[in-house]
Amino acid sequence: MEDQMTKNKLLDLIVSERKKLEDCLAQITAENKTLPGVENDWSVKDVMAHISAWEGKMRLWVEQIAAGVTPDRPPPGEPWPDLDQLNQRIYDDNRDKPLAAVETEFISSYQETLDLVSSMPEEDLIDPQRNEWSGSDPLYFLVGGNTFWHYEEHLASINEWIKNQNKP
Repeated sequence: MEDQMTKNKLLDLIVSERKKLEDCLAQITAENKTLPGVENDWSVKDVMAHISAWEGKMRLWVEQIAAGVTPDRPPPGEPWPDLDQLNQRIYDDNRDKPLAAVETEFISSYQETLDLVSSMPEEDLIDPQRNEWSGSDPLYFLVGGNTFWHYEEHLASINEWIKNQNKP
């Protein structure tokens, strides 16, 4: 059985999964970070911009929740009716950004995310009854979905792409 989630465990998961992602990214040259094909036409740079954008959305939602406002997102368990369109918009907004700008945003977005989660009371993150909008889902589900679970998802794609790049 899985241990009870705590704020420290949540932060540890965010940090450890991000480190795995960053260690992988450190092995990829700047030139290769802009090659398409990691996830369909997306490059590593595009995946990095995508992750930063979703971290930013999550921070906005958490700030809305803290202010007592229902976040502008589907309720837990409801599908995103326009998720593909939203991800396409994120791609379109970032595809022409220089790699250096995307990398800088990737680093700052992560730090802002850590700062936000670190500043929150544990009960707000863990107690599923804390936020009326969430039904029975604790806030850490929203945080994890846009941090450690998201990092893990895209790390798998990047690792697969690297493996395919190295095939003769």
